[in-house]
Amino acid sequence: MSRVPGPLGTILDDLGTIAANIRTLPELARILGSIEKHTISMDDEVAKMRHGVERLEGRVEELNGRVDDLNARIGALEPHLDDMRTTLRPMRRVAGRLGLGRTQVEPAQGEPAAAEAEPPE
Repeated sequence: MSRVPGPLGTILDDLGTIAANIRTLPELARILGSIEKHTISMDDEVAKMRHGVERLEGRVEELNGRVDDLNARIGALEPHLDDMRTTLRPMRRVAGRLGLGRTQVEPAQGEPAAAEAEPPE
């Protein structure tokens, strides 16, 4: 605070505050310059990331199409697989009664024994 009383003292106090603030301007300019440099480098990085994301979006769309096609093909096979299971079920039961079930057949040399049980009826 100024030692001068009245309006002149207030003006001198305000001038002191302005002078102190002006002394900080070079430091603020340096900080803003640094932020600007960092922001410019980030712009380049963001552009590269965006390009990468766009490429990935295209690949994901392609994969989704392939998965949809695969699901359709599997769906088309399901009725045939169900028919095959239905056809093989009685044969497996007869083979099991005759002692020819898969779990009783000797595995080929070097192959593990089959552990598959009869499917439920």
